[in-house]
Amino acid sequence: MNHSKLKSSQKFVFRLRRAVNNEEGSNLTETAIGMMVFLAAFFGIIQCAFAIYSYNWVSEAAREGTRWAMVRGASCYHNLGPSFCASSGATPNDVVNYVKGLAYPGLNKSNITVNTNWYTASTTTPRTWSLCTGVGCNQPGNQVQVLVDYQFPMGIPFWKKVSLDMQGTSQMVITQ
Repeated sequence: MNHSKLKSSQKFVFRLRRAVNNEEGSNLTETAIGMMVFLAAFFGIIQCAFAIYSYNWVSEAAREGTRWAMVRGASCYHNLGPSFCASSGATPNDVVNYVKGLAYPGLNKSNITVNTNWYTASTTTPRTWSLCTGVGCNQPGNQVQVLVDYQFPMGIPFWKKVSLDMQGTSQMVITQ
């Protein structure tokens, strides 16, 4: 085809057809779209792994907080001395500070909530536990319960932002 004899409008249509049928640069576009999908899935998998890591910490923190409180009951000061525990034993604030101090790297301490409850045993058989309020609840033979709650901010690319509520509970009988 002789391009010199074509009118300017025909030349424009010819160039347009050639540009539309040209596949130069299509690999770059396909790679960009494919990488967006791949990277979103990849970072989503990383976020899910970090969520499992956080849930493991929540469970372990509840157990560690309970262990820490159960050996720091009201008679702890007399048995182990002032360097180990306070004269009145562990308080709810002590347990909160201890558990928040256990936070793994990467966890936001402001998203951690810790609740501590003490229970007294009944004298009847079978034994039942009732919530103890007031002073002197951390006596040996009573039970301590630590509840740890963590709001995990899940951030997957191109996905709505959600917050996963992770909870762990542990309870043990106070030994000292």
